[in-house]
Amino acid sequence: MMFPGQGAQHPGMAETLYRSRPVVREAVDECTDLLRAELGVDLRDVLFPRTGDSRAAGEAAALLERTEYTQPALFTVEYALARLWQSWGCSPI
Repeated sequence: MMFPGQGAQHPGMAETLYRSRPVVREAVDECTDLLRAELGVDLRDVLFPRTGDSRAAGEAAALLERTEYTQPALFTVEYALARLWQSWGCSPI
């Protein structure tokens, strides 16, 4: 499976899937729980800032410009997407 690299990230990416697909939610929660101590933030707050809170959205966007948050955030979303596709029977060749 191929995924976009750094530069494709933005607050809210995959949020609809996170809210609507349990397999995505489980994968994102798994990654964010494992990464919380290392990063010092909960990536869910970065990926899915509070709706209607422009300050939270701005802070999330600023963090996503920093490689130390961008790379784990992208991995988390891509891992969750791979798990979703695998749950549908798709697998990498």
